[in-house]
Amino acid sequence: MNNMKDLKGFEGLYAGTIDGHIYSYNKGGLKREKLNKQGYYVVRLSKSGKEKEYKVHRLIAQTFIGEIPKGYCVNHKDECKTNNAVDNLEIVTVGYNTTYGTACERRGLSNRKAIKLISLEDDEELYFTCSEEASDYFGLKFYNSVSTLIWKAKKKGMKYIIINDKPYLF
Repeated sequence: MNNMKDLKGFEGLYAGTIDGHIYSYNKGGLKREKLNKQGYYVVRLSKSGKEKEYKVHRLIAQTFIGEIPKGYCVNHKDECKTNNAVDNLEIVTVGYNTTYGTACERRGLSNRKAIKLISLEDDEELYFTCSEEASDYFGLKFYNSVSTLIWKAKKKGMKYIIINDKPYLF
């Protein structure tokens, strides 16, 4: 079928559909999906007598878009975790995904910390709306602490950092 493609590593057993479902060749129909605790659809796939649970959006992205490199994840463009249609998925950095669309607000970060960095060399100023954006700029995981962010900023030649109008001098 034109709207299906074999899942990598499960060729001849399972296929992904462009509308975001998993088809079982053995059963001749779609696999039963269930919601996990994080709100993503998962399916159980078996091969060589071993069964494992997989997130549907990752299977669909790997099948139709390509490999998901280390440090990257799958983003739902419409921010709906259950819409796994190929045209709704994209492979992005974790940092981008954590600040995509309304992600900060949805995670309850309405009190997120605005960050301003000033360079030692030329007084260049960098502004970030939340620590996740600043962490992404410095190549840090979004859950790194503010102290790690300050350390990284200092290493990059920043004079000081201002977080929610509170200055941290180096």
